[in-house]
Amino acid sequence: MTRLARTADGEALIGGDDGFVPLSAAEPGVETVADALSLAADGTLAAGAGSTRPVPDDHLRFARPLASFGKLWGIGLNYAEHATDLTRTARTSRRAS
Repeated sequence: MTRLARTADGEALIGGDDGFVPLSAAEPGVETVADALSLAADGTLAAGAGSTRPVPDDHLRFARPLASFGKLWGIGLNYAEHATDLTRTARTSRRAS
């Protein structure tokens, strides 16, 4: 799994199970986590790219991934069991009204 992060001093990182590398080393021209989100969404961003050796996450101090938050959207139908829960909730809500 590819993860985006920022260090306590604001450096954007990309990582996986093997550790993190500077985002700009993996994706030249991409300097911030916010800039990388669209690449991550379409699957073109991948940890492990570049020639920088990964730093284990226990050797880093992390900050929140985005300097300031705007709107964040989540989609909860990423697996069948949750879709079933959502259907049950919708049916229960209709009965209550």
